[in-house]
Amino acid sequence: MKGIYLIGGACFSLLACEVLGLTMAADSRVEQLLKHGIAAAKVGKSDEARELLSQTLGLDPENEKAWLWLSSVVPDEDKIECLERVLAINPQNEAARLGLEFLLSGSVTAPEEPAPDVESEAALEKLAPEAESGVSGVAEDVSRGAGRSSIVYLRVTLLALVAFSVCGAAILYGRMMLATEAPEPGPATAATYTPGHTTTLVPVVTSLPAVMATPSRTPVPTYTLVVPDARIPGFPIINEGAYDEIEARVRDLRGLVPLRDTQRLTFTRYRLEEYLSDVYQQGDYLQQLEVSQRMYAVLGLIDEGYDLAESQIEMQREGLAGLYDWESEEIYLVLDRYTSDLWLEVTFAHEFTHALQDQHFDLDSLYGRVSTTDSILALQALIEGDATLVMMEYAFQYLFQMQFEHSDLLEVIQDVEQGEYEDAPGVVLETAWFPYGQGIIFAAVLVEHGGWDRLDQAFRDSPQTTEQVMHPSKYLAGEGAQVPEVGDLLGVLGPGWSELRRDVLGEFLIRVYLERELGSEEALLAAEGWGGDSLLFLANDEEERYVLVLRTSWDSTDDADEFLSLYVTFMERSGPAFRVMDDPHRKEWRRQDQVTYLSQEGREVLLVLASDDEALDLVLSDFPTF
Repeated sequence: MKGIYLIGGACFSLLACEVLGLTMAADSRVEQLLKHGIAAAKVGKSDEARELLSQTLGLDPENEKAWLWLSSVVPDEDKIECLERVLAINPQNEAARLGLEFLLSGSVTAPEEPAPDVESEAALEKLAPEAESGVSGVAEDVSRGAGRSSIVYLRVTLLALVAFSVCGAAILYGRMMLATEAPEPGPATAATYTPGHTTTLVPVVTSLPAVMATPSRTPVPTYTLVVPDARIPGFPIINEGAYDEIEARVRDLRGLVPLRDTQRLTFTRYRLEEYLSDVYQQGDYLQQLEVSQRMYAVLGLIDEGYDLAESQIEMQREGLAGLYDWESEEIYLVLDRYTSDLWLEVTFAHEFTHALQDQHFDLDSLYGRVSTTDSILALQALIEGDATLVMMEYAFQYLFQMQFEHSDLLEVIQDVEQGEYEDAPGVVLETAWFPYGQGIIFAAVLVEHGGWDRLDQAFRDSPQTTEQVMHPSKYLAGEGAQVPEVGDLLGVLGPGWSELRRDVLGEFLIRVYLERELGSEEALLAAEGWGGDSLLFLANDEEERYVLVLRTSWDSTDDADEFLSLYVTFMERSGPAFRVMDDPHRKEWRRQDQVTYLSQEGREVLLVLASDDEALDLVLSDFPTF
């Protein structure tokens, strides 16, 4: 099976047509002009961005986001007016307030890019949990003064780069969800590293780092990375000499010497679509996507008619900016009319890091040792976190000329908007984000703990669970998972049934599941004491019946109590249901299309979702203690 590593730009999904030629209703035109204006601003097309954003404001003078983004592409003397208009519309816009403070104080260079998330500061405070105890180098003593201001300034200034390189990269959401082959004959597992994609949640972070640096100039690419191809008028090709120097820089930053040459190639989006179509047809990848689609529908994470495979193909075709194919050892850069040298430079730094990982640690071999959704997501977080950390350090040192600390990353990346893909289901976006957003924090903690050598060591002893990635102290302490037993249920269910998936969900995906009805903080509390789980998904297609069993183990009885209590809240918020059983440690709910059973026994909790009472009763006969 072909393995590739991808990094994408979220805004590229917008760029399939010429804006000025569009005919649309007024509301639709405002939306399209705004999206294309932001896309142009992100890639440095200032003149085009000004024109598009000005047209947006001509139709909608009170458009807060349009004024905010316009401030990034107008001369300094006009930035103040734009930011004042933002604050007149929304006095709570923290990004505009801080940007205006900088401009009026004259103490630093004015921001060149706005932060599009108008509630970023509130979101940061809400999402950041307590710092992990026992992990050195994590900023538990975060500065709320000059360091805080520097962070906000940096986030504003670097947003275009970060939006491309971190958030956009995450929009490739397949490899972690679905395994193409079971680790043993029979059951299918839920995760895969096949056609090379990834998946997302707002990251659970270990601290709020502080950026203690001031940029000396507006970011600019250090090289011209593509040049016209005389054989094909207007089509760019790679400037090989410039990429040699970028490779040397990445080598020095990461401390890994290239063992062999890596070929550099380019794709048009048309050619990319052909390439991805070929990759998807390998093995049983599409079949496993279909199983995941059915399972996520049972869990209520996607709508019944949502096409997971079609969505994945579409998002990757529109969102990819680069990829590394470890079978051919080739790096591909995706070029279109919005490609900029700045974006290509950081994309190539990211992808070349994957090439170095492959040469030193053998990515294919690493993936051969993992088989569950949870373990694959954890490995992905290590691999993508490393590459994203190198990419960020490259940007700091060579594009922004700033001093950089490895714990200075969270505030820069956490509030990047996932804008153009916001209609995708939460499980898709959050699982796509996890390897990048959470992975970079994990990698930064290891580097702070023991330098790049400690990160190298992690490739030899990789994290096995998303719990270890979300709580690096548990990885450093060697705390693993206990997998509770779920036996072969085909015998009790009878003929016509098949086992579609046997898997481990892990702390991260359990949290994503609970966030369907609970708030982020409640879901975090419910999932935090995770100690292990086993999932089994079975179906009788002829009779249109199913059973999903999730047996979880918790660190303590209190953690199990908390999960059970919050799951009751989850059910109460999920809509009308008839409560069949309401014992202190046993609950059962019945809806027209699903029966839910929840039971606790000490530190273990059993959750069963079934299509009907008969299937539920047959399954429970195999769990007499529950």
